[in-house]
Amino acid sequence: MVRVLTLLCTIVAGLALGPAPAQPEQRAPAAGSTAIACHADEPGPRLLIDGVVTDSAGRPIEGALVAVYNVDAKGLYNPPDADTRVPRIYARVTTDAKGRFQVLTVHPATYPDGSEPAHVHFDAVAPLYKLTYATIWFEGDPLITPERRDQARRGREVRIVRPARAHGLATAQVAIVLETN
Repeated sequence: MVRVLTLLCTIVAGLALGPAPAQPEQRAPAAGSTAIACHADEPGPRLLIDGVVTDSAGRPIEGALVAVYNVDAKGLYNPPDADTRVPRIYARVTTDAKGRFQVLTVHPATYPDGSEPAHVHFDAVAPLYKLTYATIWFEGDPLITPERRDQARRGREVRIVRPARAHGLATAQVAIVLETN
């Protein structure tokens, strides 16, 4: 399944790289724990997010439901005339036995007014655990001021990630910790 998702990422991103190499076992979620949040014709560079959901002791949580959403390459959740507030770049995924999930999305822009760094939202929940919100910002974003960096360091919701590149595709990792009810 990982090779299929990696190949889909390659096709969706418009890359011609040939066969995708196998990913390391620790980063390859099981079948059914992957999703594509944006349509193939969505403008902007693609971002592959590898995530893991654990409890506060670091044990993986199987079957956690993770919603992932972000703005598009123009910084919009929806066109201005949309009749819905549900973000159009959105996916839901369930974690595998090792708590892993993977989502392909478009790299978000900042909001048009420049009020927030580029970011991706995550809502995660599982039976017996509290709903948890997480947000990733991207290292190097000029809107991450020292005050915002300090806020991210002290808080629990925002994490600053350093995207990497694999086969021409931007990748990021996120770890989400759920607390018991």
